[in-house]
Amino acid sequence: MYYLKGDNMRPYILVLFDGLGLAAEGFRREGFHTVGVELNPEAHALARVLLDHNGRNRGTLINENVLNIHKHVLTNCLAIWCSPPCQTHSAARTQGAPLGDYSTDFMDWSHDLLQQFPDKPIYIENVTRYGKELNKWGTLYNAAQFGTNQNRNRIVGGRYPEPISTHPYKKWYTLKGHPVCPAVTATEYKGCASDTRRASRFYKGKLSLSEMAYHMDLIEHPDDMELINKFLVARPISSYTPAMWKHEVCRAIGNGVPVRMAQAFAKSFRACNYSI
Repeated sequence: MYYLKGDNMRPYILVLFDGLGLAAEGFRREGFHTVGVELNPEAHALARVLLDHNGRNRGTLINENVLNIHKHVLTNCLAIWCSPPCQTHSAARTQGAPLGDYSTDFMDWSHDLLQQFPDKPIYIENVTRYGKELNKWGTLYNAAQFGTNQNRNRIVGGRYPEPISTHPYKKWYTLKGHPVCPAVTATEYKGCASDTRRASRFYKGKLSLSEMAYHMDLIEHPDDMELINKFLVARPISSYTPAMWKHEVCRAIGNGVPVRMAQAFAKSFRACNYSI
């Protein structure tokens, strides 16, 4: 069992299935301390790079299965953000069998948190699914509503203050007379010339890692390589060639929650007088 001790016991947002840490970054940008839990060692290593890069002593990372986290970690947090593995259900999935370290569906487990902690704000974020009936468990949002340069549709269910968006929800946006690109995916490095739902088709070419990071709100300009270079040198040399690791970084970025989208939820949470 994993416990939090000492300085880690300050008020925090618990982010389960943290991945690269994009949702956590959105909350950190609003001043919250976050505790991110991620089993995958590669995603965990990249989340550490992101946390260190931004120079904020506002986060704790746990490389562990969520089932091994002690209940007090769940009980003592301000709120829970949960992004359970979703590749099995994704309406955008075209690249073969799901990849991941969890062999079971954690959606039911995530929803059970609502009953276990009836007074706690809980965000359950996941992909849209084929069939409208499968999308009724939460509210549909598009990252473009919150200023992200990407049409990325997500469902967020649970119990939380509604985020304030600059635009009403639409599945597809054209902003200021200019089309917004489709969703950045975990396989942009392959190019997706035949799939109109993917950003690489929209831009008529494969996206670079910095371009992906820009569309996920990690960096302010698509030519900024400082963070990307740090991601690349975090490669575990014994396990990955440079090309393999680049693909792993691409997958981690493409599987995340756009930072501005998570930040919008954090702003509404902070506006409800939750302490930081």
